[in-house]
Amino acid sequence: MVALFLSAELNELGVDMKQRDLVNEEISKLVSPNTQSYLSDLGMREFNKYVYGGFNVLLDWFDDRPRSLETFLLNFKNELDKALNSS
Repeated sequence: MVALFLSAELNELGVDMKQRDLVNEEISKLVSPNTQSYLSDLGMREFNKYVYGGFNVLLDWFDDRPRSLETFLLNFKNELDKALNSS
């Protein structure tokens, strides 16, 4: 999850992966090896923006909370397929 987050953040910042010094500088702002999540305070705040966005998508996709994991996964896959096919 952290790797996907960092990749998305670097892409959002327009950082070229060939610019090693800039990549290192930006990643060091977001990562902290001394925390359980491996994210710095700034990294956690930015990551939570993705979490909040995902939560809002789930609220749009589900009228009622799923009553079982199987129901959730089936409905989630169907909604994800629709979203991917429409983009």
